[in-house]
Amino acid sequence: MLCICVRVVLASCPLLTRVPLTRVQISLEGEGWDDGRCQGLVEAHKVVCGDSEMSAARNCKLAPSVWSVSDSKLIDDVEVADGGAKVTVSRLALSHAVPTSAKMDGVQGTVRSKRMQHVVMRVATDWGNRPEVADSILGRMFGATLKVPQGMTKLTEATTVEDGARFMPFKPRELMLMLEAWSDMPEHMHKVSGLRYVTRRQQGLNHPLYGSTTAVSWPTNLDQSYQEYMDFSFNSDGYTARHLFIHEKTHFFWGREWSDKLKEDWEKLGGWEREQGTSHGWVTKRSTPFTSGYGSRNSPDEDMAESMASYVLHPNLLRARSEKKYDFFVKTMMAGRRYTEQPDVGFQVGSDSDEGYFGLPARVKHVSIKVVGGQDDDKDVLVEMLMDPGMGAWHSPSHVEVALSGPDSGSHTLQLKRDAGWVGQGSDKGLQKFVSNTTMSRYYEPGFWSAKQIKVTDDLSNTRWIMVDQYSWRLYLNNKKGTSWAPRYLAKTLDLKLTSEVDAKTKAAMPVFTATARFQQTGAPLEGGDKVPVWMRLAVHRSGKGGQAGLSESEWESSNGPGGSNYPLYKEGVCVKDATYQTDGTCTVR
Repeated sequence: MLCICVRVVLASCPLLTRVPLTRVQISLEGEGWDDGRCQGLVEAHKVVCGDSEMSAARNCKLAPSVWSVSDSKLIDDVEVADGGAKVTVSRLALSHAVPTSAKMDGVQGTVRSKRMQHVVMRVATDWGNRPEVADSILGRMFGATLKVPQGMTKLTEATTVEDGARFMPFKPRELMLMLEAWSDMPEHMHKVSGLRYVTRRQQGLNHPLYGSTTAVSWPTNLDQSYQEYMDFSFNSDGYTARHLFIHEKTHFFWGREWSDKLKEDWEKLGGWEREQGTSHGWVTKRSTPFTSGYGSRNSPDEDMAESMASYVLHPNLLRARSEKKYDFFVKTMMAGRRYTEQPDVGFQVGSDSDEGYFGLPARVKHVSIKVVGGQDDDKDVLVEMLMDPGMGAWHSPSHVEVALSGPDSGSHTLQLKRDAGWVGQGSDKGLQKFVSNTTMSRYYEPGFWSAKQIKVTDDLSNTRWIMVDQYSWRLYLNNKKGTSWAPRYLAKTLDLKLTSEVDAKTKAAMPVFTATARFQQTGAPLEGGDKVPVWMRLAVHRSGKGGQAGLSESEWESSNGPGGSNYPLYKEGVCVKDATYQTDGTCTVR
């Protein structure tokens, strides 16, 4: 059965009705359509492209297409063939595409899924390969744009003062992650005051102010302000990037729209208190009601941004960590909208106990630190922790990690393992001991090394972040030769060479890039003897017109996207000191 469905303006889509179309033509094919699914398709087009035939044609540039429904699971819920003329959508994407009656937590309401909106976004933008359509959707749905008509120099004059050479277009996959993440937020949070421009830094470049961070938002610097994303934003899985897009957008709500009362209530909920001398001016004594360590160790603003991303993308996580925070979202920012998860595939874990498996990780009961070594010696550092496992074996701590920071610079991570042979006696009965025995160099910066946070993970991957003021921590290094100066790169010594080598397996000639750079020791000698590990972040940039010399522009962009650069490669190499001048040397990465 074949029917022509609709101008997008129609509120319903009877299967046997033919409507003459001038700009948008969507035809339905096969037995998988009913009025509900057809309406779900129409509603998704209306949300993404516009609620009139003219606006849909203008915003999404839709071409005539024939849509069918498949009972099979499809990658991204949709397949496109014949240059976009044939579209197959998964039945799962059409489930709850239009609001249907439902009850959750005893509250009667309606349930709706955004999966079909994602399908329309993928088809309309060709999975991000039509950036002009993506930008049109970005502007219509979210009030933002990828274009900076005044130029980056003008936009950044109140922040980093840079020109457009430091920035590049988003890659297709990145555009899709942005559109999908922001569309998952409730409709009343699609647009936020001040967020006008969304920018992407050049591949392989750190942020000039914040180094190797993932993204930076400037919610209060300009009336029409902006966000910037680095390649670190996209080097992990899609969930992480979606999480980041929601996290950064939340900073604009916090900085420009939410009331002081709402912020104060959130601060109380997380146990946040002002404290001088901390990186963000805040500290909390609470250790478990957080969805990430980043949110728990920084500020109420960062805690809110992390919790918002979890509420939208992984509400079960937020609810498991803090039912009160979940309820706070429902009653305040979400205006009664409850988010829940319904995976396509799931399973239940049975329990022989009435208490089930839910619990929180162990608490730190006691910390003992012993440092052995003279002023000119490396230090043997013994750290012992007694942990209270709480609910027993199911929730016994399996891993303890402590990130140390020097007085001014430097870092060192302690990994504590359980001493299985230790049995607590008296007041220590039932506790478990975790031990780290490590060596810290005599060149580490002298003074007190702090541990702002201890991360405790149990057998079920529950995590507790314990703040420094909840336990006693005193680790002092009396290093006479200690320094905070790191080795420095010698300017204009970076050299890149391209050679060809025969692959041992395929016997084919393969290109080999070799990067070398000179360094100079400014403080402590390099650890590791004559050969010290080093890593570089290298991004390949297309040059020339292709042909025999390389890929054509279209070939390059089909695998790397626009912008001229691929995702950075992280490669390890070695640094070798000079035989004559022991303070200088060469680092090589291939």
